[in-house]
Amino acid sequence: MEDSGLMRVLTSAETEAELFALVIALGRDRGLEIAVAQLEEIARANRRAWLERWLVP
Repeated sequence: MEDSGLMRVLTSAETEAELFALVIALGRDRGLEIAVAQLEEIARANRRAWLERWLVP
């Protein structure tokens, strides 16, 4: 979040698939291997946390 250039790149993605491709490519450039399945699980967990925070009394 502190890297405005990186945020600009990531927010340019129009779909989740594009975002995941960017994250995988950027991670690989930095020596990290990230799988689509890992990103899907992270996205599910974040959605679940958001829903629980805002929809569950």
